[in-house]
Amino acid sequence: MASRRRRLLLIIVLVSLCPLAPVRGLPGAAQEATVTPGVADPAAALLPTPETFGDGWSLVRTGGLDLPTELFRAGTLGVYTGPAGARILAAAMLVTESRVAVRRSWEEAADLYHNYSGELAYDSDRDDILDRLPPPAGCVEAKRIDGTARQLGLDTGIPMGLTLCAADPDVILLVVVSGALGPLTGHDASDAVASLMLGAAGPPAVATPAGG
Repeated sequence: MASRRRRLLLIIVLVSLCPLAPVRGLPGAAQEATVTPGVADPAAALLPTPETFGDGWSLVRTGGLDLPTELFRAGTLGVYTGPAGARILAAAMLVTESRVAVRRSWEEAADLYHNYSGELAYDSDRDDILDRLPPPAGCVEAKRIDGTARQLGLDTGIPMGLTLCAADPDVILLVVVSGALGPLTGHDASDAVASLMLGAAGPPAVATPAGG
């Protein structure tokens, strides 16, 4: 279990921080010559088309995820690039029908979430604030964090948001947004992408930040 989490974490960190580097050869990721969401992998149907995010966005790569088969029946990772260097990483995972797998899969994804939070510089006082927020539209359970991206241990100053979302009946999403998505940054941006993937909200490029 731990080794699979480390491999998935490695994929997400490398792709999000070095989004123009080839995915081929990374453990747990399968490079596709043609990006065709929703055809080969049922989880890929949850990946939005880049046009949904507005002008200037592209889906630059996608691949399958190496996940524990006793917990997940499918998993897909999509990487998008946008204006002014903005990037979105969206991972969609489908849980097996086992009742035990539902909770264990969330715990597995939460471990990944906590590991990945080390890639952000953030104010720990925001944890309580974000924990009190209701889940994004379409999610029944969520965790999120935001701050600025780190690269090679240095704070880049680039706003970054991370959202982990569970949705009925069998979906877990992990969304990372660096830079701006229309008017949104931080967890507002990653929340909006998660809701969009679940069909619970319109295009985030025209959404309004929470409290705005």
